[in-house]
Amino acid sequence: MPQRYDVCIVGGGITGLAAAYYLERISRQSSVSYAILEASAAFGGKIQTDQLRTPDGEFLLEKGPDSFLTQKPWALQLAKALCLEEELIPINADARGFCVLKRGRPQPILPFLLSPVISPLGKLRMGLEPFVPHRKDISDESVAQFARRRLGQEAFDYLAEPLMSGIFSADPEQQSMQATFPRFLDIERQHKSLLLRMRRGGQDPSFLSYRNGMGTLVKTLVKTLQGRQTSSCGVEMISLLAPNKFQVLLKSGERVECSRLLLTVPAASAATMLPANYPALRTKLQELRTTSSGCIYLSFANHDIRRVLTGTGLVIPRVERRAINAITYVSSKFPGRAPEGQTLLRVFFGGSRNPKIMHQNDEAIAQIALQELESLLGIAARPSLSQVYRYQNGNPQYDVGHVAKSEALMRALPDGLFLAGSSYRGGGIPDCIYEGQRIAEKINASL
Repeated sequence: MPQRYDVCIVGGGITGLAAAYYLERISRQSSVSYAILEASAAFGGKIQTDQLRTPDGEFLLEKGPDSFLTQKPWALQLAKALCLEEELIPINADARGFCVLKRGRPQPILPFLLSPVISPLGKLRMGLEPFVPHRKDISDESVAQFARRRLGQEAFDYLAEPLMSGIFSADPEQQSMQATFPRFLDIERQHKSLLLRMRRGGQDPSFLSYRNGMGTLVKTLVKTLQGRQTSSCGVEMISLLAPNKFQVLLKSGERVECSRLLLTVPAASAATMLPANYPALRTKLQELRTTSSGCIYLSFANHDIRRVLTGTGLVIPRVERRAINAITYVSSKFPGRAPEGQTLLRVFFGGSRNPKIMHQNDEAIAQIALQELESLLGIAARPSLSQVYRYQNGNPQYDVGHVAKSEALMRALPDGLFLAGSSYRGGGIPDCIYEGQRIAEKINASL
């Protein structure tokens, strides 16, 4: 006999876990039953923390994001609700700002007026931003078009493009402003100038992490939740038995029935699960693009680092034509990530810039990264640790028109079926938590 629940959540990443958490809180009196079904061995999706013991000591490695943005309040609110405030840590005060690669040399971005990253003419062009007419057309535009229009070509090349590529592994020429930076569009329409608005009331971006890694959030959520949580539990097929009645066939042969079904898996995975009698819906899901990316952690003895590593890392513009995308100085950014006497670096590769590198094996990627580190930072030593992580089709691409596509998808869903997660709205941790909260409210209202 099938197991029956009010709600079945397919996908145990942060969106699915947050949806379950808020569903519990909203429906305490009515005690809604639910099950979370996760295909992989661990919950959390990309939020995974590895602790590796080596002869040099213990390293803490983040497979995915290493922090969350506090300007978007939802991740911090959840941390407080879970009584995790004392576990939160800021970026090291000594590691302020970052460097940008320009003509083969890392250049500090701060203090900005003295930084050589943007030329005097480029800074003058940026300073004219308050006088740039705001765009009256409300149709979507790319991040590249917006940045060039407001700030100029040089600011796009050496600030906007490398930062956006680092966050989204995306091509700014295709990346949607509506989907990724709607706040900037609102500022342009309401206040006419980004720079003036930020000077008046802009809050500096602030990032927090957890003392023992971002996995702390996932572990705490999993311990807190009261419903069924099953990992290593792949879905074979979903059937619509009747209005608001679904059957989920698991690869183990088990059947699960529910009246509300939430899919938080990537869009391409959701498309393969849906029944064949929803071809239009499956096609819409398959149209949402992804890219693949990865990172490699490399650690060196401190005495092998011949140059001062300024700030939290190095972002690399596309115009510099390097084989890697960015470097994070992990042991400088957060405490407790590397043993004493070791400098831990995280090198990012792949994405929209260099997809072919994803076909290389780990040894080849390590060689590429070491060559780049020697060229860019003067590090010529052998690493004491080398660890590669890959995210195959793990980066949703919010192309121009993405918001309209997502809205059309949601309108096409049969009653009782819900979609949520980074494939549709916002890829950051706070965005996914907010999406989980929003969808939990929607599901509870429909029951």
